[in-house]
Amino acid sequence: MNMTENFNWKNIQSYDIDILRKIDDKVHIYELKPYENVKSIIREALGQILEYVYFNDWEQSIEKIIIIGKVSMDDSEKRYWDKLKTLLHCPLEYHVWDGKKINEQNS
Repeated sequence: MNMTENFNWKNIQSYDIDILRKIDDKVHIYELKPYENVKSIIREALGQILEYVYFNDWEQSIEKIIIIGKVSMDDSEKRYWDKLKTLLHCPLEYHVWDGKKINEQNS
């Protein structure tokens, strides 16, 4: 079964998704945030992402949800991130843009 056959691509145009990448029958959503505080990055990006995914019933098509920020997580932020991932049961990833490349920073 093609997981994206019920994916409403027209609805995507009504959102400001930073990057949406379709790979075969799965979708990756990327939200980029320029803030200098990890909690602010997560708060802003996660609110948008949850709306995109759950308001439109896209959860079956989403393989990865990637938040990209400019700063790395410290230990307390990693614990917070882990709690969110466990609570939400979402395929969340946090990556850091260092000005040259993007590095994954999942705990």
